Amino acid sequence: QPHGAVHLSHNDDRARKHTQYTANLGWHSDHMQILDADAASDIAGVALPGPALFYPQAATVRPRDVCAALAAPLTIFYGTAITHIERR
Repeated sequence: QPHGAVHLSHNDDRARKHTQYTANLGWHSDHMQILDADAASDIAGVALPGPALFYPQAATVRPRDVCAALAAPLTIFYGTAITHIERR
């Protein structure tokens, strides 16, 4: 299962900021690393135009799945007109 997050260094300014960010935090490469375009592309599964900042252990969510999980216990009535709302 894919994991992690790739943040593109889409221009020289962003690449410099990513490099400074990693240097300032001093995190181990298990947590954050700068990747060249080839390595970033391999992880992303698509060709990327340049380097990227990679967080290997980052968690991501799919909004559709989160919404489905939150709505699962609800009863949903389609095609129903609401004529009155009452606070209990």
